Amino acid sequence: MNCIFDILILCLLVAGCLVSGFSKEKNDIVELTEQQKKKKRIKGLLYMTSVLLGFYILSPRLFAKPDFEKLGKGIIIGNTLIDIITVMVTTHLVLELLPDRLRKKFGFERSEEDEKDTIGFKKLPENNKDLLLLTLFLAIAALFEELVCRQFMFYSFNRVFNWRGDVLVIVSSAFFTLAHKLDLRKSTVLFFSGLILAKLYQQTGSIWFPAVVHFLMNFPIVLIAARRIRRLKAEKTGR
Repeated sequence: MNCIFDILILCLLVAGCLVSGFSKEKNDIVELTEQQKKKKRIKGLLYMTSVLLGFYILSPRLFAKPDFEKLGKGIIIGNTLIDIITVMVTTHLVLELLPDRLRKKFGFERSEEDEKDTIGFKKLPENNKDLLLLTLFLAIAALFEELVCRQFMFYSFNRVFNWRGDVLVIVSSAFFTLAHKLDLRKSTVLFFSGLILAKLYQQTGSIWFPAVVHFLMNFPIVLIAARRIRRLKAEKTGR
């Protein structure tokens, strides 16, 4: 009976990733009004909360502290990976936080066309109130994706197929990529990002560390949105 239940949970996880990828592919080409963007983010927050609550009702064990003696830790990288990721994320954020004048001086300025290539650019907010909502959405989404694509999948694939170690890292990263359904270049970057996040989860034994790193990796989207809001205000005032 437990085996059938574990298979059901795994099927729900896999199906959720595939459906998510398909829906994102359709929605990313649609221009949205400001009100539609706001409603979409609120619906997204409610959806993620409902999904996590549903999984908790179905199987509270999914939320338990993982046993990496059973799951395996694969190739041990130790603190080196954590140090490298910390430096990379911090450097990226510092560069994004530089004033426009300095970013232009040092060649780190993004053109508006470059920023339009950002994932979900068409859904970016156009005022500061919605910018706060976007920040909250990205924080919850980072934790949600790490729970679903890392903790839940590690547990479920181990229970159903007895997969361990770096096999779980690769498989969970593949489904993490499928859930976003991007072009080949972005999918490749996302897959390797997924490998890093999965390895962080595996090495630290905590979902919170990769969730925070995930949020910080997405935080430049907030900074891009903030710059866009400033440009829109400047255009309206004629400055």
